[in-house]
Order: sequence, then C-alpha cells, then structure tokens
Amino acid sequence: MPLDPVLAGGIRPTVEPTNPLQTVASIMALKGQMSDIALRNQQIEQSKQQQQLIQAEQTQKNRDLADVNNYTALIKDPGVQARFNATGDISDFQKAGIQPKFTDALVKSRLDRLQGAMTLNKDELANRAEATSQLAKLAVNLSAPGADGTPADLATLNSRYGSSRDSISSLMKMAGYTGDLPGTLSSPEQFQQVLAQLHGDTALYSTALANKETQTKAAALEAEANKANADALQAKAQADHLAATLPKDEADAQIAKLNADFAKAHGGLTPEQAESARHNKAQENVSAGELGLKQKTFDATLGSGLDANGQPMAPEAMKQAALQDPTAVAIAHYQLAPPPAQTRGGVPSPILRKVLAINPQYDATTYPARAETARGFSPSGAQGQAITAADTALAHLNTLSAAGAAMNNGDVQLMNRVANAIGAQVGATPKATYDTILNMVGPEISKAVIGAAGGEGERAGTASNFDSKLSNSQRESNIAAAVGLLGARFDKASHAYESQMGVPLPRTLSPESQAIRAKYSTPSGGATSHKVGDVVAVGGKHVKITAIHNDGTFDGDEVK
Repeated sequence: MPLDPVLAGGIRPTVEPTNPLQTVASIMALKGQMSDIALRNQQIEQSKQQQQLIQAEQTQKNRDLADVNNYTALIKDPGVQARFNATGDISDFQKAGIQPKFTDALVKSRLDRLQGAMTLNKDELANRAEATSQLAKLAVNLSAPGADGTPADLATLNSRYGSSRDSISSLMKMAGYTGDLPGTLSSPEQFQQVLAQLHGDTALYSTALANKETQTKAAALEAEANKANADALQAKAQADHLAATLPKDEADAQIAKLNADFAKAHGGLTPEQAESARHNKAQENVSAGELGLKQKTFDATLGSGLDANGQPMAPEAMKQAALQDPTAVAIAHYQLAPPPAQTRGGVPSPILRKVLAINPQYDATTYPARAETARGFSPSGAQGQAITAADTALAHLNTLSAAGAAMNNGDVQLMNRVANAIGAQVGATPKATYDTILNMVGPEISKAVIGAAGGEGERAGTASNFDSKLSNSQRESNIAAAVGLLGARFDKASHAYESQMGVPLPRTLSPESQAIRAKYSTPSGGATSHKVGDVVAVGGKHVKITAIHNDGTFDGDEVK
C-alpha cells in the first residue's frame, strides 16, 4: 500500500497554480456581464422616457378631444353663438376650459367670416341679416310647445317643418345659403343646432352691416373734413390778402362776409375751427407714424434677434418674443402663406426670422402642398367630408350594434334608450323599433361605404346586411366587417395627413365611433375572426379581404 505523503514527510504537496488564461477569461466574462447590466439599465431608462412621452401625447389628445366635445355642445346654444359672432366674445369657451389654441382658431375663423361678409354691399348684408333673423324666429315658432305645454317632439317638428318648407326655402336663398333642404328633420338635436347657427349668422351679418355703415360714415366724415380743411386754407389766404391790400375797415367787412359764407357752407365752423379740425387730423397722422416707428423699432430689435440693448438673444428668448406675433405663429404652422425672404430694400425679412425662431424646420417650399392638404382635410374638403361620413357611419353602426343586442335579448328598456338617443319612434316590439332605427341610419352608412347615398337598390343592399331577420351572429359579423372597412379608411386618411403635414390629424373619431372600433378589435389589437381571402358583405357589396392590420381593420377589393 503506497504511503500518504503527508504522513511520510510531514509536508503537504504544493497546490497547483491557476492557469493565467482562465483568469483573463473570467475577468472578460465579468466585464461582459457588467456591460450587459449597464445596457439593460439604459434600455429601461429609455423605455420609461418613451412611456412618459406616450402618456403626455395621450393626455394632450384627451384634452383636444374634450375641447371638441365641449365646443360641439356649446355651439348648440343660440346665446353662445350670438355673443361670439357679434363681438368675438370667447368667455363661454374659456369658462368651459377650452385651450387657447382652439379659441385662437375660433377667433381667426370668425374674423375670416366677418371679412368675407364685409365684401358684400350694404343692401346684401341688410337682406342676409333680416333673412337669418326671420329664419331664427320661424325656427323658434316651429319648436314651440303645444297648447298643453308639451314640448314639440320630432313628429310635430317635421309636421310644422313640412308646412313651412316653402317659406324656409325662400328665406334660405335670401340669406345666401346654398343646397337643397332635407325632406325631413332627423332629430331635435339637429334642429337645435340649426337654430343656434341661425342666431350666430344673424349676429355676424348684423355686425358686418354695422361695420359697413361705420366705414361709410367715417369715409363721408373724412371727405367732409378734408374739403373743410381745404376751404379753410383758401379762406385764410383770402383774408390775409384782404388785410394786406385794403384799408382796415373795408378789409374787416370783407373778412366778416368771407367768414359768414364759410360758416354757412361748413355747418357754422369758422376757418380757424376748421383749421383746428385739420390740426386734429394731422395729429392722428402723427400718431399713426409713431405706431409705425414702434413697429420698425420692434423689427430692428426683437424682430432681428436682438434684445433692447442690441445684444443677440438666446434661441429660446427669441422664440418667446416671436410667439407674440400671431402672424408669425400662423406662418410657422403653415396656416398662412410664407413671407418674402427680403423686404423691398433687400433687408432680410424680420417676420421670417420670427417664423424660423418658432419653427426651425420651417420649409416655405412645402406650403403649397400643405395648404392643399389642409383644404382637403377641412370640413368642406373632399377628405374632410369623407372622414365626417365615416365617423357618422361608425357611430350609427355602434347604435345598430346596441339595438341588435337589445332586440336579441328582448331588452325593451335598452331598445327604447337607443331609439330615444337618435330620435327614432319606439315601435310596438323591439324588432319594430330596430327596423325604424335601421331605416334612419342606413342611408348614412351607405353614403360612407359607397361614397354617396346611393339608389334604392344600394340602400336596400346595405339594409339587408343588418336586417332584423338575420341571426345575431351574422348581423354582428356584418357590422364588424363594415367597422373594419370604415376604420381602415380613417387610419389611411390620418396617415396620409401626417406624412404630408408632419403632425397628427387634428381631429379624432367621436367617442361612439371609437367605442365600436374597440368592440370589434381583439384586446391585444390582433387579428379579427376574418382571414385574408374571406369574402364579407359591406354596404350592400361583397368585399374580398386582401390584408388585415394589427388593430383588427382590413383592406379589401370589391368582388364583381
């Protein structure tokens, strides 16, 4: 048996030394782990910052949506419309907490409308003011309560509206409104909004007429003053000549006659009084000159990026100074045409400096395309009208979905609430009420899907997709398909606007439309129950799905 070296020699063998290569490898591995930890910490911090940014953007979007809802509610009030359009009073909007950027846009819109009205002559303005006033009075009479004090319902409104339609049409033309009158009113809310607008338009035209009359009077007074000034100077020259060439008594008599003739021609003013009037006019011109001088001083200092001491301003200070100029702000956000790069004297334009201080990425060459896009997406533009139509149809689909659920469950109370919300007549059964609702909202859905109200066949095709005779699952499937199509159109329009303008589309879908889109999307925003290649019914047409997006919407081609 071999001896234990410890027992034999009393000495334990030396431990083998560590391999240097293994030590280096361990150190390198440790450094790699530390780098991974640092990278993960950095990624976590970036994720937090991104989340904060998303939350801030969502908060702003919520504020904007709240402003739109508050504004929509306020303009249904005839008093608010009249106050705002008469004097530009925005206190009602401020009390509702609407942001300054929206109130500023409202003020500019009113001024634009007022300036447009001012291009009409006095007779046209007087006719429009009178016509809108008569329309407002007629509207009040149409909505008057019955003899027993019962508020006028939709049926009563439409009955009165039908008998007054010719008078309304005549007054509408006199007031400058274009387009044909609807055959019937869709809801009391619609009537209330029209009534409020009439009060607003009456106030606007009345204000424009008053301004026009003030301008006319001012021009007449100015012409009269100018003539009096010229006559006064001539009379003074004649009096000086008489005093220098005639004996005093004779000169005094001639000058007295001269003054009497002057006073007779100028409302009792003497030449000296007329001279004082001319003096006042000259002082006004001096004041205007002083104002111009102040503007030039601004352009030479703040407008040139210099402070009051002539020292260069910091970029943020220059931006804050530039933000005081509403014209520069509007140009910087592509709301107005770009200014010339130089003044007539070849000096760089001060306003362009302010524009670049507000928006360093401002590019004047993109203004024509941006302006065209802005016009297209305005409420009267083609894309804007398409978005409005899609929003309306989505809200109607939300109504149909709720009504369908109530009908399927036999929930009379829910069905009645849905009907009352849109002014539909409640039927004897949930099915009858559902059919009434479908008849009311079907044309608007058709308009959004096929681009127009469509003929009888197309309207019938749309209605058949949501018919009360269908099973609840089939009806819901058709609603989901329509929601997907309209939602995809809105998303495409939003993306097109943002790619051209560089900012998100400044309008959102109504809460009802957002609700119906959320309902037919999966919680994670994944695919719907449909797949590429499926053929679904949308708006009375058959559509083959060609692509499905992450949010549950899809693209498709019509199957002929």
